[in-house]
Amino acid sequence: MVVPDDTYERSLIEEGSVTIVGVDEVGRGCLAGPVVAGAVIYHPVLLTLGLRDSKQLSPLQRERLCGKIFECCDGIGLGWRSAESIDATHIGIAVAESMWDAVLTLPQRADVLIIDGNRKIPYPVRQVTVIKGDQHSVSVAAASIVAKVFRDRWMERWGSIYPEYQFPIHKGYPTEAHKGALSRFGPSILHRKTFHGVLEQK
Repeated sequence: MVVPDDTYERSLIEEGSVTIVGVDEVGRGCLAGPVVAGAVIYHPVLLTLGLRDSKQLSPLQRERLCGKIFECCDGIGLGWRSAESIDATHIGIAVAESMWDAVLTLPQRADVLIIDGNRKIPYPVRQVTVIKGDQHSVSVAAASIVAKVFRDRWMERWGSIYPEYQFPIHKGYPTEAHKGALSRFGPSILHRKTFHGVLEQK
């Protein structure tokens, strides 16, 4: 298992950067629900928490770590775009906009962003992109966990409104159970109508 560290962060500090922010998103491949981005200002304490890529953690582990991240970090931001917004634009645009919003909600301006993936966002600050950044940068891993916890909680709340889709179980991802519910009930207002398989299931 790859353990994220602060190699990128320390390198940027040596270059003179002060406020370094890890940025990541979750929910890109879902059929329902928002895409959510997290932004976390780097703090050395993050190294002591045992952070991992959010996909490698159980829900309980993510919840516990999310609480610790909020306790130790100088700033955390969140941004999201709804299914309706995703359908009106494009998932790539929605991801970039949600990341931008997450950075804008931070209590201080970033000197540099470490972004998961290979695409920068339309934000006027230096950016470093890292493929599988949540496995290599502790700040990006923290952002991944915060975004995942927030999005999962959001989907669980909507599960009580649309129990037929079982959102608390699959969180909107294209599982067989989710596809089966789409086939039986058709899409809800949370579903991304432009995504392959959503409208065709009925």
